[in-house]
Amino acid sequence: MVRWGSCSMHIFAAALALVLLAGKSGGSRPLAVFEAEILIYLTENGDYNRQKGQDIAWTSQPCVDVPNQDFYCFWLVGTPPPPEGGSVTIGPYAVDRHSGEVWDLALKRPDRSVEVSKVQDLMRRGHRIDQELVRRREQETRRILLE
Repeated sequence: MVRWGSCSMHIFAAALALVLLAGKSGGSRPLAVFEAEILIYLTENGDYNRQKGQDIAWTSQPCVDVPNQDFYCFWLVGTPPPPEGGSVTIGPYAVDRHSGEVWDLALKRPDRSVEVSKVQDLMRRGHRIDQELVRRREQETRRILLE
């Protein structure tokens, strides 16, 4: 299980470094798993937990609702567990390797948090992912999830 401290500025700096280090040739490149983890950390649920003085953690898992070859899938939980007991489950999330779109699989919708959107923009620039590809991939994912 991965757990990070509250360090949004470091995450933004890492995403910016990815853009600056990106090569100048070729078409779009898929995201690496560590880039998907950066986006997972910045989800609305992550932000909500950090505002309460908590954090989130995740484990990588095989994708069930979306194709493994196109997505990184994670199970998110809140940390630390509440002292009185109870569930810390946030739920399943997926990151599209080709578009950087983050999906809340329980709600079957993209995560549109401000921090996710800002870092997605940086990563998409670095990976040469254009808006047309993002639009196509989102339509395809909605089709898969809503079947």
